[in-house]
Amino acid sequence: MSINIQIALDPKSQQLLAKLAHAPEEARTQLARVLDRENMFTVGRIQADRLSRRGPETLGVVTNRLRGSIRASKAVVTSGGIHSALGTNVGYAGVHEFGFEGKVTVKAHTRRIYEYAQGTATQAVLDPRTGRISRTKAPKRKTTGVIQVRTHTRNVKMPARAFIRRTIEARSGAYSVAIGTALSRIFS
Repeated sequence: MSINIQIALDPKSQQLLAKLAHAPEEARTQLARVLDRENMFTVGRIQADRLSRRGPETLGVVTNRLRGSIRASKAVVTSGGIHSALGTNVGYAGVHEFGFEGKVTVKAHTRRIYEYAQGTATQAVLDPRTGRISRTKAPKRKTTGVIQVRTHTRNVKMPARAFIRRTIEARSGAYSVAIGTALSRIFS
């Protein structure tokens, strides 16, 4: 699934962009480079702000797979505008970006049964409000058995976290300024 996000330009920049169709190829290439640079900054903001911290609208890091897979496509300048894309090839990213509500089939699997023994062990606990890890004492546990869980369905309601869209929208002003400045340089 994809969403189109348009970056609004000021009237002067829009007039210059209209002239771009008749400009030499080098002018279009310069503009594409500016967009590629802004996309690189956006990928960095997505990774740092949306995929590195735990919170209600962020994902945090578990395996680094999603954070490391965010990529930007090369910008293409056409007579209709400048086109580029940010995305990932990780399958579960779409569920986090757009949300999901429906039934999911859970495959048959085994589950360990634990029993708590006497004594305590140190346990790391993540505070979701601050994102800090603290060490606490927890009872020791040991595996006492394994049970088989049958295939079943469950209702899932995953809210949209929109880590890509929100970052692009937050940086739309930076995109607008960079493109406007590049157009002014090209046509000055």
